[in-house]
Amino acid sequence: MTDAEWERMVVLFRRAFGARGVLRAEGSLREWGNGRLRMSLEPTAQGGHQLRMSTSKGDARMFTTMGTVFPRS
Repeated sequence: MTDAEWERMVVLFRRAFGARGVLRAEGSLREWGNGRLRMSLEPTAQGGHQLRMSTSKGDARMFTTMGTVFPRS
């Protein structure tokens, strides 16, 4: 996934959740977060990416992983 594609995806996150959030990047790991919400784009061994979405509510945590892999073009 290119930087431009990731930025377009972050726009969708912001619209969907009505939240600005903060962008972070460390190497090839990209992350957007706002308080309890976090979306991470992680590289896979196959050369694609995995989108990991997580949230927490109060003292209970719920993690949901979207196992979609974005292959390189």
